[in-house]
Amino acid sequence: MSVYTIDQLSRISGFNKILIRTWENRYNLFRPKRTTTNIRLYGDDCLIRALNTGILRDRGYKISHISKLSDDNIKSLVYNQEEIISSNVVEYSNKIIEAGITFNEDLFNEYVHKAVKEFGLIHVYTTIILPTLEKIGILWLTNNIMPSQEHFISELVKQTIVSNTSIKDKTTDLANSWLVFLPENEHHEIGLLLSKYILKENNQKVIYLGQSVPKESLEIVRHHKKIDNILFSAVTRESQRTIDSLIDYLRELYPHSNIYCITHKSNIKDDLSREVNYISSIEEFTSILGNTNE
Repeated sequence: MSVYTIDQLSRISGFNKILIRTWENRYNLFRPKRTTTNIRLYGDDCLIRALNTGILRDRGYKISHISKLSDDNIKSLVYNQEEIISSNVVEYSNKIIEAGITFNEDLFNEYVHKAVKEFGLIHVYTTIILPTLEKIGILWLTNNIMPSQEHFISELVKQTIVSNTSIKDKTTDLANSWLVFLPENEHHEIGLLLSKYILKENNQKVIYLGQSVPKESLEIVRHHKKIDNILFSAVTRESQRTIDSLIDYLRELYPHSNIYCITHKSNIKDDLSREVNYISSIEEFTSILGNTNE
């Protein structure tokens, strides 16, 4: 079981530290363990209780009432209320984090799939999934979430994007083609999968190669497909270190293709910057697609 300091509990739950201490002392809402130097340490049970408390408070429950409930009673209220799936972003985020901590795929699906159906994948990704992944990043950086828990959530997010990517071919012979991949040793695939989803939604032809693609293996594609556009992402330091040579290689292989890179412009040398279109947001990408479709 993981343990969290009061500062970490505050950042993940959204409650400030003074409020946490007040609820702990006045209502006995949390029961942290203490070190020999009297530092509070909160377990997974405290974190989940805090996340669920946030949901019930947003639904109008008073903290004096919540504090008298057992963990099971709190969960019962959270799950059995008619508003179990609400438009509250905090509620969605909290349940996704809980799903990851407890390896609960059903909980993840219950919240995320209903949200996608109601609001659409792009809205859910930008307002719920992305902020949640940032919170999980806090847990990861502070060693308070195990690699297995982080991977569990990441894989569920990938599955959600893939399952919502249309498999029906809506493209025509005149549609633009996109070669989409991650460079070698680049494994952050969630953003690239979302890019594929956006391309499909815009009726583009997509040749998706996935993660960690050796640049030498990109050559064979041109012998089978005409490539109008190339899209890749460079997030890791290794990818950013070799990005210039990759751009040179792509330009040699595909001299007439547009090259798009999801990275910061500062990662590319000035003499190559004219060869690449930089993408830093979903809005920017959809705008580019609008221009290419004209």
